[in-house]
Amino acid sequence: MNARLQYAYIIIVVSLLFASCAGPKEAAPAPPAQPAPPIAVEKKVQSDSLRILSINTLHALTDVQSVKRFASWVKMFAPDVVAVQQIDRPMEGKKDFDAVRELARQLDMNPFFGVARYYKGFDSGNAVFSVYPIRQSTVESLPVSKGKVRRSLAYTVIDVGLQSVGFASTEVDDQSPAERKKQAQELVAMLPQFVDFPFVLCGEFYETSSSAASGVMKEKYICANELGAAPLTGTQHLYSAGKSTVKPVAAQKVVNKDIHSDAIMVRLHIVSQ
Repeated sequence: MNARLQYAYIIIVVSLLFASCAGPKEAAPAPPAQPAPPIAVEKKVQSDSLRILSINTLHALTDVQSVKRFASWVKMFAPDVVAVQQIDRPMEGKKDFDAVRELARQLDMNPFFGVARYYKGFDSGNAVFSVYPIRQSTVESLPVSKGKVRRSLAYTVIDVGLQSVGFASTEVDDQSPAERKKQAQELVAMLPQFVDFPFVLCGEFYETSSSAASGVMKEKYICANELGAAPLTGTQHLYSAGKSTVKPVAAQKVVNKDIHSDAIMVRLHIVSQ
């Protein structure tokens, strides 16, 4: 072997030795994963359809856990407005459990509470909760006979984008049909003062829509309980003005088994002005 070939042979052998001593080739590290962009959540600013749920909570919302269970049940129906009766909050200056504030927090809704009476150390009454802003609110007392439990109406004006709509939550007498009829007459007389806005009234009437109290209401207003082939059997009612731009189009009775209370779920159509 001549010197040139011998030199080339040595170079090849040395190269092979270095290659055999090198560690296995490592893949280049992958670039760090980029976090997924957040999902854009749009706030509901207007709608031509609203869902309203009305229920008597029977003073059962007494702590965070009971409110949390109730709020989970409410969320199953995805309401835009929730009308509640017999809900309690501390009297002024006291720091007891506030069911109104806690329910508003659990539902992530705007609240309004209208006191009706004193109940076991608390103010008790009616409330309205809304996913939309509440622009106005007031509380009106209902007439009661001597010795009867005081009743009231909690009225709100809610800005649903297309227009403002009045929503009211109330509870009439739970014992006397005659007292209920008298309070229904007062509601019919009272509601025209809210003519600036189309309105919806819902609440606990302690009778079905075939009762005398409902008969008084139906002389002036549409009863959502009677939209179907047969009237709903529950005692929660919803009424709207006959020529209103807010019209109930579907209603169903639902039941909260935890507090043993019937509720009404109504879908409303809003005609833009």
